Amino acid sequence: MIRESFDCNIFNLYGATETYWIARECEYHTGLHIPIDRNIVHIAKLNQPNQPAVLGEQGEVIVTSLGRWTTPFIRYRLHDVASIDFSPCPCGRNTARLKTIEGRIQDFLMSSSGGWVSPGAISTDLAYGRTAILDYRIVQETSNKVKVWIVPSPDFSNKDRQHIIAAITQHLGSIYIEIELIAHIPRDPSGKRRRVYRVFGLAI
Repeated sequence: MIRESFDCNIFNLYGATETYWIARECEYHTGLHIPIDRNIVHIAKLNQPNQPAVLGEQGEVIVTSLGRWTTPFIRYRLHDVASIDFSPCPCGRNTARLKTIEGRIQDFLMSSSGGWVSPGAISTDLAYGRTAILDYRIVQETSNKVKVWIVPSPDFSNKDRQHIIAAITQHLGSIYIEIELIAHIPRDPSGKRRRVYRVFGLAI
């Protein structure tokens, strides 16, 4: 909408208050280039910050910021999830690029087999094209229990309830699923709308 309204190109910039900006897109939009004179970025396995992720694997973003001369941040955990790509970009720049920035670690759910499930994947299968689901929130309370709040439309039926169970089971395996129909899902104190997150097993 912004691109069409202003007739301009749009560039994503990724950063944090503690580290300034960390990476930004080029004109080819094939990932976000990391400025090597400002930041050193590592990708660690999820919930294993001292274990490097395999090349191309999604993991936790860990940044060493070179922008603060007096109080540098060394191996600072942002609790964000992304992957990194070292291949050349069509723009000619040879710096590594962050790709598939998926959100926060706590937004990833854990399957019954121990695998990590991105919030985007489960959200798409749960609610995309489902007019009976006006809003939702999925909270994984334990490794084998998920609570789902649903703001239903008037035509919400048992068929939609079964669809929710099937979508979550497809991604998380055989776990206990509690569904509650409510009138409104409040936003977080920060104002963010968190639809998927996990409240257990978060490493500090």
